[in-house]
Amino acid sequence: MELWKGIVLADPSEIKPNYSYFPFMSKLNAIAGGVAGVSITVLVILFIVAGVSIFAGKMGMANQMSQKSWGILVGAMVVAAIIGSAGGIIYWASLQQLA
Repeated sequence: MELWKGIVLADPSEIKPNYSYFPFMSKLNAIAGGVAGVSITVLVILFIVAGVSIFAGKMGMANQMSQKSWGILVGAMVVAAIIGSAGGIIYWASLQQLA
């Protein structure tokens, strides 16, 4: 049993993420930020179009269009909240002890 103590160099609970170990990590962070930025921009456009569609549906008595647009508007807000806090959610999840 003493032999295994010398072979195991680190307790797995002592291993922590090192975000600067690989030289390409800063590029990956920039890519993640860019993808999030593009996604938020697309959601802003979708939000504006849904808002205009709600207004047009109310003015034109198109209740179906107005109703669907409300769903799109709320959906865009929920997805934007998830994308905007994705880093925090993943960080929080990585700190959870499962055992």
